[in-house]
Amino acid sequence: MSQFLPLNADGVTLALKGLYNGDMIAFPTETVYGVAARADDPDALDKLYKLKSRSLDKPLPLCLAHKHAADSYADVSPLARHLMEVFWPGPLTLVMPALSVFRLAPHVYGPDDTIALRRPDAPFIEMLSDLSVHLPLALTSANLSGETEAMSAHEVEKSLGEDLRFIVDGGTLAPAKPSTIVRIIRDEMTVLREGDISEAELRNALSGEFTP
Repeated sequence: MSQFLPLNADGVTLALKGLYNGDMIAFPTETVYGVAARADDPDALDKLYKLKSRSLDKPLPLCLAHKHAADSYADVSPLARHLMEVFWPGPLTLVMPALSVFRLAPHVYGPDDTIALRRPDAPFIEMLSDLSVHLPLALTSANLSGETEAMSAHEVEKSLGEDLRFIVDGGTLAPAKPSTIVRIIRDEMTVLREGDISEAELRNALSGEFTP
């Protein structure tokens, strides 16, 4: 049975212990509830794919507690860095060329050796940052693949069932679009999914005409 945890220091500490032990943890982001597992633990990510009934050909995004950690995993171009400065933390996922220096589980890499990075505007992630936690996490929406995203801890439990160890309860979220996904290769930007941040806002930010 899933254990509900409060969104406070005690709850985050318990959730963090679970993550270190290879458990899957659900928590609220600024858009929907997400579910995460260690990105350096292939067994934990295998369990995450099975939990969600997620296709193995869909790589998992990497969730960062610290914005500067992006340079450990991706070749961050000036264009990508500018978007990070404007929209992170926030609902923007950046797909960039992966670095070969510090490799994680294969589940987070695309077939063209890219990696998707996200720095959510989420209290849970802020608390990890305050604790100076550098554990790499793979993060995806806390629902079965193809089903409606979960907007509360109880919806997470209903969708994913008892195989999920901990659910951090941040209440019911307001309706929101998912994160925007942008691919940046050699300073060329392609919007793969327009979500909470519009393509117009992205291009205005690059031209210096956007104030978040």
